Amino acid sequence: MSATGLKPLNHSKPGRILNLWPWLQTRGQYHPQVRTERKRGQLEAVDTQLFEHESEGALFEEFKSVEQKVSDAMEKQSFDRALVEIASLRDAVDRFFDGVMVMAEDTGVRRNRLALLSKIAALFGKFADFSKLST
Repeated sequence: MSATGLKPLNHSKPGRILNLWPWLQTRGQYHPQVRTERKRGQLEAVDTQLFEHESEGALFEEFKSVEQKVSDAMEKQSFDRALVEIASLRDAVDRFFDGVMVMAEDTGVRRNRLALLSKIAALFGKFADFSKLST
């Protein structure tokens, strides 16, 4: 335990978490749009009926599983475990970006995709505002 009473991150394997940063930068192109939409209060709940590509449903299902694992890890102050769980979304997020155009012409589909990305961004936001980091 640290002086704050919180368990520090396990730095014995920092590469696994730090290797996520370049990926976040390349996939973070929609992060400003997600942030803007969240500030406006325009993002709604994810509507599975609006999914057009299998990668959307797969990402949403993986997100729900990881969200619970992150919540459990955070409750136990196991922050390194929580970050590893979030990092496990990488392949599903890559498939999502490879499979869909986030900024779809259909407003409902676009807002739904941004809502899904917003939920994932909120998981990262439990640790830090990654949009403030630069290389």
